[in-house]
Amino acid sequence: MIIQPPQQWLPIVGAIYNTVDNRSPDQLVLTLQQLDVAHAPRYQPQHQPGGAMRTYCNIYLWDATTVLCQQDQVPHWVDAVGAVGFQPNHVTRHELSALGCIEWMRESGASHGWSKVSPEEARMAAQHGRPACVFWENPTHYLSSHVAMLLPSPDPGPQLIAQAGAECFFGHPLAAGFGSLGPLEYWTHL
Repeated sequence: MIIQPPQQWLPIVGAIYNTVDNRSPDQLVLTLQQLDVAHAPRYQPQHQPGGAMRTYCNIYLWDATTVLCQQDQVPHWVDAVGAVGFQPNHVTRHELSALGCIEWMRESGASHGWSKVSPEEARMAAQHGRPACVFWENPTHYLSSHVAMLLPSPDPGPQLIAQAGAECFFGHPLAAGFGSLGPLEYWTHL
């Protein structure tokens, strides 16, 4: 049984993991469904004083890539030189926001089996059960950037995603999470 600590800085435990030799569209969906992004308290937005909202797309990305890629996850904890830390330690590691995840992917993703690809290549990766994610970097850095996981999607048809954020959902069109935001970056794992 999966244990999802409500403290977002702690890693999930007891999940069903996918492996490189067991990838398929159905397995990708089943592996991500166990996280229950739409309902799990771990991912739900928290309203802050003054009307601000704290969201957890970075935590969902961490958890999703952990169950799909194990040691090649997009991390939540890194040390001063960007090396992945698998357990929280506020003394030697720092947490990555959505923007931090994007920057980590650009700097360290390739050494962990990730490749920047076109939207169509990302769609095909998800269609074949490979982990694929989509990022939007807020150019002002005033508001949060956003990250989500791609799901296998019917072709033709909109690309489907799973995301945590102001809205948490599984299997909605890309536009439901990103609207007209752009440019978007797409990344896939081996």
